[in-house]
Amino acid sequence: MSKIYYQLLITHTAKPIGGRGDFETFDNTAKDFCSKVEALKYLDNTYGEVKKVKAYVDDRSGKSKHIGWIYCFRNSDISHDSKEWTQQDWVELRKITSNLIIF
Repeated sequence: MSKIYYQLLITHTAKPIGGRGDFETFDNTAKDFCSKVEALKYLDNTYGEVKKVKAYVDDRSGKSKHIGWIYCFRNSDISHDSKEWTQQDWVELRKITSNLIIF
């Protein structure tokens, strides 16, 4: 018996505002949803109207393939009294077919 669900894979990256160099990954998150609509609603509630650009990866032939979206925004953490940083969250949405395996 197989089960179908939707999974958001989110890679959180950041660098100091005005900082030079590359973004660094600070968290990877996987969130599961019963429907695509629920997953998209989660994204809308989480990111709202922040800037969004297409995310690409190169396939084996070297061609770029659109695989998701990058949400770009400034963030801060008042609990650590830190300075603001620039954050980019790389988001992929996957349709998963899961099969139970008895071992």
